[in-house]
Amino acid sequence: MTKPPTTRRPPLSREFRSLCGAGLASSVGDGAVFVGFPILASTLTHDARLLAGVAVAQRLPWLVFSLLTGALADRWDRRRLIGAVEILRMVAVLGLGAAVAGGFHPLAAVYLAAFSLGSLETAFTGSLGAIVPQLVARADLGRANGYLYAAQMSG
Repeated sequence: MTKPPTTRRPPLSREFRSLCGAGLASSVGDGAVFVGFPILASTLTHDARLLAGVAVAQRLPWLVFSLLTGALADRWDRRRLIGAVEILRMVAVLGLGAAVAGGFHPLAAVYLAAFSLGSLETAFTGSLGAIVPQLVARADLGRANGYLYAAQMSG
């Protein structure tokens, strides 16, 4: 019995693979922040309400800003928006590090950084999904979205 021939699909574009890698790296960072910020806050306070507030500050931007950032992703150059968002996220994390190292209201800095990173995450995620049709053929959209979703969930 012979094995039926398999059709191998061509790989997705280099630009998409780069975008998918950026999405994976960003998701890993988001996961580290999601776990790390409450741990950092627990070294600064033992009040359970304040610790829970860190998680609220991280996720509240999805409720408040996701429609706005989605509209921005539809209207602005998505590549530039993604780049700007990642630079701003880096600045927020560096600012948090400086505030904690300097002892400048470190718990307030954690809250501010958590809210800022959550807000910027909404813009990154919206732009990431919206740019895919520009990078792959219509026939490959399902496969590309699957790869992107897997990368985001892995992170």
